[in-house]
Amino acid sequence: VNFTFTPGSSGMQVHNATATLKSTKVVETRSGIAVKVKFGSNENKTEIIYGSDMTAGLDPGYDIGMLSAGSAVEIYTSLVEDNGVNFARQALPLPDGEDDIIAVGVDTKAGGEVTFSADFLNDESYNIILEDRTTGTFTDLSTDTYRITLAAGTYGTGRFFIHTKAGTTTGTDPDPEMLDVRIWSYAKSINIQGVFNSKAKASVFSSQGSMIYDNFLTDNAFNTIDLPTASRGLYIVIVVDGDDVYKQKVMIL
Repeated sequence: VNFTFTPGSSGMQVHNATATLKSTKVVETRSGIAVKVKFGSNENKTEIIYGSDMTAGLDPGYDIGMLSAGSAVEIYTSLVEDNGVNFARQALPLPDGEDDIIAVGVDTKAGGEVTFSADFLNDESYNIILEDRTTGTFTDLSTDTYRITLAAGTYGTGRFFIHTKAGTTTGTDPDPEMLDVRIWSYAKSINIQGVFNSKAKASVFSSQGSMIYDNFLTDNAFNTIDLPTASRGLYIVIVVDGDDVYKQKVMIL
């Protein structure tokens, strides 16, 4: 059962399977993702949509709150600017190359094995990484599923997080006359593609701020940085090429 926040009203419209109340706002087709969780034959989902006019806070008419229907398993998100409400659909600004981290809540009274998966909504250019902070596991839901056994009486957020970002990468101060710079991870390595001068330098930092790599790029078009001892997690890559600085967060799985 979902409820929709509407502008100019302190109340909320309640949605159910037999009667749908429509807002006067026309909601156009937007890109995004649907994160799903399956428990036996029961499946539920929560959606994240993007728009240039959306915010990290409450977007009336677009953010849809969730009321528990007592299903065997339920999934929802919390706003990036949390207001204590569980959401069946959350609207966010268009990804800007930075990593969006969204808290995901899963409720199951009985407990048992659940499977996470994801679908794209109108656009397949997003990276969808599910983080399980209890096991320290990162799973790319763009191409895989994640199966885990939850204890009976599992409720709320704090364990699972979705990391999303656009699939393309640009510099922090891009010059339209320059070729695009792309920075991405694959297995235990980081790939850097672009045209650089001979003194361009790359640095890699852990999410805690520790430098784990700092060296000059060896090729002016394509470089691979091997990190065989890197743990799974989020890393920040900074490339300095003269006056140009490129920064990108990458996930090592």
